Amino acid sequence: MKRRHLFSYAPAIAALAFALAGCAVSPQSSAPLPARAEVRHSASAPVLRVFTAGKTKGFPKGSVPYDITLGPDGAMWFADGNVPGVGRIDSHGAVVEYTKGLPIGALPYSIVNGTDGNLWFSDASGAIGSITPAGTIHEYSVLGVTNGGVPLGVAAAPDGAIWAIVIGPPSLLVRLEKNGKMSVVKIPKQYQADGSLAADAGGALWMMVRQGEDGIMLERKARGGWSAHATGLNDARLPCCPNRAPKRIAFDRFGNTWFSTLYWLDPKIPGNLVGEVTASGTKLFPVRSRGMMSVYPSGIATSGTDVWLAGDSPFQIAGGLWRIGEKGTQWAYPITNNPIDLAADASGNLWMTAEAFDKPGQIVEAVTSQ
Repeated sequence: MKRRHLFSYAPAIAALAFALAGCAVSPQSSAPLPARAEVRHSASAPVLRVFTAGKTKGFPKGSVPYDITLGPDGAMWFADGNVPGVGRIDSHGAVVEYTKGLPIGALPYSIVNGTDGNLWFSDASGAIGSITPAGTIHEYSVLGVTNGGVPLGVAAAPDGAIWAIVIGPPSLLVRLEKNGKMSVVKIPKQYQADGSLAADAGGALWMMVRQGEDGIMLERKARGGWSAHATGLNDARLPCCPNRAPKRIAFDRFGNTWFSTLYWLDPKIPGNLVGEVTASGTKLFPVRSRGMMSVYPSGIATSGTDVWLAGDSPFQIAGGLWRIGEKGTQWAYPITNNPIDLAADASGNLWMTAEAFDKPGQIVEAVTSQ
């Protein structure tokens, strides 16, 4: 079985052990899809450009990009827990990775674009960090307010606050103000967070949590208070894991919440699923993998009117990229890389981090036909 570099670090394993305790994947299925998820295999698959650590200029040997996001300067920025460092790649493929300002043993995990013109990332060794477009890094330790718990998912709220989630027990949210003040919000004790976190345009925070064996999409309102959205999913408990994307929640242009379901299954719908939370409730749609043997979607992003998924196979060098259109039509593209996470740039192209079988880390640009 392939090994993800990030999970080889003892501090990260300790932090992630609870979330991974019930990880599994549901079997592939040939069951028919509902109309909302018509599948097409288009000849106009995205054109891939691959940048490889140790081969692409400026991309250091040993780098394993994990999370990726669009930065305020139009470039893509990534978190690398292996060097460790925080990197930047522009549209021409020029790469630079910044390490100064990171402590020994740092584990950059997830990264987002802030409202202050900087990027913010979680450091799974116990901090929230910022990096300016010029590469200046500053970190804020969270260990004093979390009793040693470390942050995983990170989100930038419209009011300028940065949030990070700490998996439990107990599960916590850490809020970092623009003035550097830090505070903690306890997640209701009946819920156990899986490490995912995202902030919508209104300032609400979304996270996937476990309540017993049930998967719940939990919303913390911008002004406080909680709303639990039932998904109908059950915890899948097999100790075998494909990749674990830091960002498993995204928002479409209507404000609906989409999420991947790598570690959850629906006993009534076999196979891989993607979920959507709307004002009328939660909907689940099968994700088909024809021609993609044992490929499981996990990373999720939106671009224009489309929802995109990326994922890989834990058993071979292979992956997949899926596009779900506004009317529900679904396109599936087999690829020869193993994506970890993905994000869209300003032109609508997709950028993926990738790594498998101890091969060099990669960043893959998928040039779409949008």
